[in-house]
Amino acid sequence: ADHHELQVRAEPYALGPVPVGGLVLTAGVDVQRTRWEIGVWAWSRGLESWVVDHKVIEGNASSEEDWEQVTIYLQRRYTQAWHGGTIGISSISIDSSDQTQDVYNWVRKMHGVLPVMAIKGTKEPHKPIKNPATPQEVNWRGQRWKNGIKLWPVGVNSAKDLLLGQLQIAQHGRGYVHTSDQLDREWYEQLTSEQRVTVRGPGGEVHRWVKRRPRNEVLDCRVYATHSAYCLGLHQYNDAKWTRLEQVLQPAPDLFTAPVAAPNDAKPLATPERAKPPAAKRPPHPADDWSFDRRT
Repeated sequence: ADHHELQVRAEPYALGPVPVGGLVLTAGVDVQRTRWEIGVWAWSRGLESWVVDHKVIEGNASSEEDWEQVTIYLQRRYTQAWHGGTIGISSISIDSSDQTQDVYNWVRKMHGVLPVMAIKGTKEPHKPIKNPATPQEVNWRGQRWKNGIKLWPVGVNSAKDLLLGQLQIAQHGRGYVHTSDQLDREWYEQLTSEQRVTVRGPGGEVHRWVKRRPRNEVLDCRVYATHSAYCLGLHQYNDAKWTRLEQVLQPAPDLFTAPVAAPNDAKPLATPERAKPPAAKRPPHPADDWSFDRRT
């Protein structure tokens, strides 16, 4: 996919709020020696997706204090552009290929705090995006936990194959990838930083993904966020389940705008704007009996 073409079709929506249509949030976290990169994506039926945010946090993965800012960011609530309500991230996949033990320690610490999974990409051909997890030992502050966390292998080639097909979809709907016009050219360069090539292996021709530029963190974060979406089972949601989510998170506008009819024998309630504060803080006077608003 050509990054120029993707940037041209970018949509005029702000990063941060969840765009209209997005119902479930997942995040992918790429860990480097000097920073964390976090991609947050919103999903809807047929894995239609919207980029919600891409955050770079500078710091040292070996410092517990620096991890705090990662924790705080992933705990945030995102405002929905539909009606101003908020939703949080439902699943997080964090890469443990670099700074492995530091990632393990943090994931164990986040148990019960964040819906986070330690992952490691595998380039094995035909490996599915989601695979069974294996227990891993954790060493933290001199203590050892033999089966401290679970490590989830990710079929990165399958995830990139899926993205390649999704980027070819030209019309909004199932599988379409929405991007914001607030993203710079570097973001698009990184999203399309690898290309699919055919090579000859021992068993015949196979497809591989190779880098065409050094930086590819945006692509990696997208792959990890897709893994989180698969772990939630979003790819298996039927229309009925998506409809129920829409009714809860993005109900029809007339539910808000239509006035609620009161029973015939019910007295109208004072609105906050019209209600007056009670005047009980001064001594009552007979002349004031009819000066109070009885609705208070």
